[in-house]
Amino acid sequence: MKKKITPCLAFASILFLLSACNSSDTRYVWDGAVVESKYQDFQRKIKDQDALKELEFRNSPGAPAKAGILTDAIETQIDKKGIHTFARGQCASACANIFLLSPQRTLLPSLNKVRTHLMIHVSRASDNGEIDYGGSEKMNKRIVSKSAGKIPLELLDKIFDAKNKQGGIYIFREPIVTDQGEAYVLFCAGDEVPFLRTCKPMKGIKPQDLGISIGV
Repeated sequence: MKKKITPCLAFASILFLLSACNSSDTRYVWDGAVVESKYQDFQRKIKDQDALKELEFRNSPGAPAKAGILTDAIETQIDKKGIHTFARGQCASACANIFLLSPQRTLLPSLNKVRTHLMIHVSRASDNGEIDYGGSEKMNKRIVSKSAGKIPLELLDKIFDAKNKQGGIYIFREPIVTDQGEAYVLFCAGDEVPFLRTCKPMKGIKPQDLGISIGV
């Protein structure tokens, strides 16, 4: 017996196929931490799919190891192929740096209860936790350059005022309510986290002002 396909089901099937095509052919979805195994997979897809021009991070806390090496390697691919970066949910540490090292950057709606945001902090030595001032300064300047100057160096350099690794600059897709009013960009010293409402709002700054697009 031949199965009848309703217009609704046919339309849903077309949407599914288009979504799958977009996801596999043009966009690489990086779910979770920035680790070498996922980089190797990303590298393979880049080589196999000429149409792949987008990199989407989902809920990434950053890199537990080899942060600098992986960031540099992914930046090379971003520059080589003109890759547009996207972020959903948390995108912290190495993830935020990689996201911002693309000249095209977009924050997307979260798929869970974690607000879409970037968290930028200083680079620290893996053995003793000391701040790598030189490495952090170079990264900040690279980010400013990739943003065509839209992200002020003065803003990024606030990360050096943080007290611990939880402190730094937070950039939210939607405004967050703080004790001093709503804001998209916050500076947290570190002892406020996870109570972000007590962080210092950088009023008058939206992601768009920093060259970051808001996607739907």
